[in-house]
Amino acid sequence: MGPRSYLATWLILIYDAIIGSGATIRVSYTVSVSAGAAASSFVGNHTVGHHARKLARNALGGVTHIRIGIGEVLIMVQGSDSNTQAHRIGNEQLLDQYEHAGFAGRVGFGKRPAVIVIDMGRAWLDTACPIGSDLSAVLDNIVRLLDVARCAGIPVFFTTMAYDPELVEVGRNVMAKVSHVSWLIRGSEWVQLSPALGRRADEPLIEKQRGSAFFGTTLMSQLVSRGIDTTVIVGCSTSGCIRATATDAHDENFRVIVPAEAVGDRSASAHAANLFDIDARYGDVMPLDAVIAELKRYVNGERIVTTGE
Repeated sequence: MGPRSYLATWLILIYDAIIGSGATIRVSYTVSVSAGAAASSFVGNHTVGHHARKLARNALGGVTHIRIGIGEVLIMVQGSDSNTQAHRIGNEQLLDQYEHAGFAGRVGFGKRPAVIVIDMGRAWLDTACPIGSDLSAVLDNIVRLLDVARCAGIPVFFTTMAYDPELVEVGRNVMAKVSHVSWLIRGSEWVQLSPALGRRADEPLIEKQRGSAFFGTTLMSQLVSRGIDTTVIVGCSTSGCIRATATDAHDENFRVIVPAEAVGDRSASAHAANLFDIDARYGDVMPLDAVIAELKRYVNGERIVTTGE
């Protein structure tokens, strides 16, 4: 009996053991068969039943590995349940896995926060631009948060991205990767902030040329000069400039707070996955209402300490 005969025989035995109900999941599998000097491997997809789903849920991360070795024959089936592997906040199984590995601690608010509004300019808000998307709900939520922050005397910073008309400042490799920066010319309408933000004269506008608001800018020194210890990061895009700014703020030992409804992305899946990552690795992703409630506890930019704190 050759390798393919072994394969067919033992796949039948595996599926006889697995298929047991009408409840199905899609399982991807890799099969390797060795018989003497001959070897063969196959990759494919099959729909299998309840037992495979149960095995998947019982394994770390929702992934199961079935290894069967009899004589000279080895068969391995790998399966996953997509529902348990959704990379988003709210996936308790995934969160448990990260917490077990030492991620997802809480940092909370400190004594002196600042709000950093990332790239809420026309290029990102107008779909006539290649990088634009409908972020109207995000914009409304940012305006709501800014009203509270300003009343509490909390400093506000804005960023935009801009380059010289010849794009010399971009650099060859960056241009090759993200050619849309050719729209972001200094002084053009595309890099202007949305009027809805109501930026005030004492609220710095920081021009950046990379994802992070910290890279190559004066943001760090301005935060230090004001004694800021907490960065509330809003704007877009969650998977790009928000994540990059959150990463750098965390690396510089600032507390990082991201109101979930006040950041947005052109991709819903990228938005969800990166909110999970930010919450697990760099800061606290919180509901907008909870962030606003915290900001109301500040007067003249400093936290009001209550009894028991």
